[in-house]
Amino acid sequence: MTLDLGAVSRQIRTMTVELRDTESEFQARVARAREILNRWAERHHELRNLVTDYASTLRGAAALAALPTERLNVRYAAPTPPTDVTVLASDSSTIPPDRHTGALYYLINVGSTALHYGSAPGAVLDSRPTLYYRETDLFIQGEEPVPVQGSRLEAKSILSEVEELVNLAQATPSDQPAVALLDFPLILWILEENKRFVQRHFLEPFLEYLDIMRDRDVPIAGYVSRPGYAEVAGLLRVALCQEPERQCRACLRRGQDAPCDEIARVTDRDIFSTLEPGERTGLFMSRSEILKEYPAPIRFFYLKVGREVARVEVPAWVAQDRDLLDLVHAVVYDQAQKGTGYPYALSRAHEQAVVGYADRERFAELVKAALLRQGLEVRISEKSRSKLRRAI
Repeated sequence: MTLDLGAVSRQIRTMTVELRDTESEFQARVARAREILNRWAERHHELRNLVTDYASTLRGAAALAALPTERLNVRYAAPTPPTDVTVLASDSSTIPPDRHTGALYYLINVGSTALHYGSAPGAVLDSRPTLYYRETDLFIQGEEPVPVQGSRLEAKSILSEVEELVNLAQATPSDQPAVALLDFPLILWILEENKRFVQRHFLEPFLEYLDIMRDRDVPIAGYVSRPGYAEVAGLLRVALCQEPERQCRACLRRGQDAPCDEIARVTDRDIFSTLEPGERTGLFMSRSEILKEYPAPIRFFYLKVGREVARVEVPAWVAQDRDLLDLVHAVVYDQAQKGTGYPYALSRAHEQAVVGYADRERFAELVKAALLRQGLEVRISEKSRSKLRRAI
């Protein structure tokens, strides 16, 4: 046996007891955050100025404080979706490069769906696997070759998904409203720690795809289930600060508890969990570092889809068009109801994209057989070989 379940079960019991004991304290922090939100609700312009004026001094959880664009506690009920509407969605799954196998490659399988509602109902489900193995696929050329793996492979997958959404949008009649959904934020946080030439490698085509969607008048939205962001909470931390002229540096220098620690560990979804089903918050602008490479900041709102609060991100051109914004709001909520809490179109796209264990095993065998047919030696590492042998 590789896992001592007895020892783990004891640790689990200890963990749950401690979580129970701290739950009431945490809920008090959430209540305090909501109190601050309501107190500053009409002063959102003042709070926004505080964030922008002292942005360089903000640290920790306040460093990514979002910028409000309207009253902080405003709520919008879900509009009724159009009778005739098309919902586009894509998702992907990968087989990452593995240096322990006989050849270096990776595979991206993009699943997609186009659901047509109304007078001409229908559905198109598809998947598109692509194998990448050439030098230009495996490495990004710049200051030095950078392998496509980890966050860069994830960015490559997202790019493939958005490309598929563009293809679907271009095949959709222009006289019918459509919404495109991505199971990933439009803010590519995963690129923040990469070098600038790597960021440009992915962002330039990504932003071009968003422009094509704008030209087609098809709003695109990034959907995040059970989000862990604390950007609105960071904004409320700034509101709690008693020394805005010195901000976070003063507290850190003194080494004492900061006033904003009253709402420590509170996330945005905790704050907005009192939304009614179908209601969304107002719009906020993120201050992520990667957005400096975007032509305009991505906007986001929180939406109660059922038992959870989801985050929905949209480009600036969608946020500035009330009809498009309402269309996104209506369609996302309607899809979540059809999918019992998660957008139905995204679920169907995921089913097309997923590469299960059996498929991965068969794929590996296909690669091995093809290499042998070409007279190529199939070399695997001793680590992989040892895993294939039964333990004694």
